[in-house]
Amino acid sequence: MKTNYIYLSALLICLSACKKEVKTETEVTTTEKDTVKTETPAPVAMDSAAMMKAWTEYATPGENHKMLANETGKWDEVMISKMGLMPKKKKSR
Repeated sequence: MKTNYIYLSALLICLSACKKEVKTETEVTTTEKDTVKTETPAPVAMDSAAMMKAWTEYATPGENHKMLANETGKWDEVMISKMGLMPKKKKSR
């Protein structure tokens, strides 16, 4: 008997969760506001020489690259892995 009540309550929960919503149509009124219409100009196409010049200026190394140039060279690093019973040390060059 207890299981029947459990099944019945589970069925009622499922049916109430799946209940289809009833949508009521409401009338929407819109009002026009004072707006100023502006036209955006069409984008001007660049010629290939100007595009190439802009791209080379973008691609040339800047101040950040000069700061990173000081860090070039060989580095010594020790990594410790603790993924087991014994920790392992590895050196890289």
